[in-house]
Amino acid sequence: DYNQVELAFTDARYLGIAAPVRLSRTFEGPPGCDLVGSAGGLELDHGVIRAARHVHLNPAEAAYYGVGPGDLLRLVVEGDQGGVLEGLICRVSERERLEVHIDTDEGNAIDLVHARKVYLER
Repeated sequence: DYNQVELAFTDARYLGIAAPVRLSRTFEGPPGCDLVGSAGGLELDHGVIRAARHVHLNPAEAAYYGVGPGDLLRLVVEGDQGGVLEGLICRVSERERLEVHIDTDEGNAIDLVHARKVYLER
């Protein structure tokens, strides 16, 4: 078993944690933290990251975009505050479906909730 905490840059900074950007399930290197809640606490000696922006695809979707595992895509967001996010890492698996993972800071910066059009490109 392995526990991992994924934070947005703003949250990591607020908490004083130098969380590196990593793909999920990257077990070596990230710092730890203490988690405390109403049911108790947990001390992690490592596993706090800022999740690298990535996109999940199944093989058919990857073929459509002409990409494979580890390839990079761009997320283009059209809107009043839109923009382009570079370097979304492709994660391809039979159990996946097209889904983009960015953090709340990135989503807020490009006003994703008010986007008129969102698409991926190579």
